[in-house]
Amino acid sequence: MYYVNVKSGDKMTNSMKKIIYLLGIIDKAEQPVGKTYIQKGIYLLQEGLGKALDFAYKIHFYGPYSQELTNLVDVLDNVNMIEVSYLNENMGYKIELTQAGKRLFDAEKGKINISKIDKVSSLISVANVRDLELLSTVLYFSKIFKNRSEIRDKVMTLKPHFNKKHVNEAIEIFEEAEILKF
Repeated sequence: MYYVNVKSGDKMTNSMKKIIYLLGIIDKAEQPVGKTYIQKGIYLLQEGLGKALDFAYKIHFYGPYSQELTNLVDVLDNVNMIEVSYLNENMGYKIELTQAGKRLFDAEKGKINISKIDKVSSLISVANVRDLELLSTVLYFSKIFKNRSEIRDKVMTLKPHFNKKHVNEAIEIFEEAEILKF
């Protein structure tokens, strides 16, 4: 359960940290943000860049998924920190900060590591949903398997719509960003 307390303070609770990083992922995005973007952006922040947010993820249709993060998005929508709009079947959802969400993020962003949000944004700024699925799935399996071929084989088995070239390119993106090392 999330209780959103918008008062600023010196010490930030883990719940507030989760909220501020989520607002930051939306604020720093260079493209329209939907639910998949948030799921994968927070996953990359947490697992790829080591930001201890403690969202529980499991593998799902489009890569790693956290029900807790979905619940937080719903709560923030309900308390008018973000606005979630359903566009249509082909476009999915559009998520934007409200004025209240922007004020909260601006007031609290000095207490978090903005450079990690910037790094995630640069990694996924031009990614489409399919790219986000691939990147996050590769990262998910890199936590289980420790070499390139095991990761590639598992991703291709679970997600046959990605070929060897796609998976290798995703691994290379993480290697260049110094997120994965073999």
